[in-house]
Amino acid sequence: MANSPSGRLWAIQDNGIWTRWAPEYSRWDIYSEPRLAIAADPTTSSASYYIDSDGSVHWRDVDNNVNKNLPGIKAKAISVGGNNRLWAIQDNGIWARWAPEHSRWDIYSETRLGIAADPTTPSACYYIDTDGSVHWRDVDNNVNKNLPGIKAKAISVGGDNRLWAIQDNGIWARWAPEYSRWDIYSEPRLAIAADPTTSSASYYIDTDGSVHWRDVDNNVNKNLPGIKAKAISVGGAAK
Repeated sequence: MANSPSGRLWAIQDNGIWTRWAPEYSRWDIYSEPRLAIAADPTTSSASYYIDSDGSVHWRDVDNNVNKNLPGIKAKAISVGGNNRLWAIQDNGIWARWAPEHSRWDIYSETRLGIAADPTTPSACYYIDTDGSVHWRDVDNNVNKNLPGIKAKAISVGGDNRLWAIQDNGIWARWAPEYSRWDIYSEPRLAIAADPTTSSASYYIDTDGSVHWRDVDNNVNKNLPGIKAKAISVGGAAK
């Protein structure tokens, strides 16, 4: 059971500037650079992948001032999964996966509206198809699964590989694998970032841009005040 959030949360504010939550001070540490998108590194609390304003993809460890480039595409969305394998949607809508052994992007042929990399494997990714339907695909083993029942505009995968979504009407939902159905909630969300440590909780951005964490199974709520956000991502555990 999750009693409180434990991952390190990153955000992009409504002005485009990125920031990281400092739990030891209950505050946001604001950086100076704009980011188009972020995907927190699941292996550490100090680093995040991001898309720069020109669409280029990078990784930065802010505590140790280490930077890496992942050249070759112009991206509009990124997600990091098992073995720290990075996935992206290019600005033309076609998805891709970073091949670290070759330092290149492997480009696929299909268009995706959204992606959420599977945290348990480097070979698979959840995605939203162009019609809003939600699926899972293992590209290395050519295995596909459908998660029918909603039209989604955003997805995020957390603990126990539990998938969360925001429907095209803005209302959030969580996949119930034991029933092969979506459990639909009543509240609208601007964005979500599933808690990687539990299947019962998710960070989210409310309609006013405020950032929160909610454990839906245990009815526990936490606020992370101080910014108005438009994107969030949760990574390695906070120190």
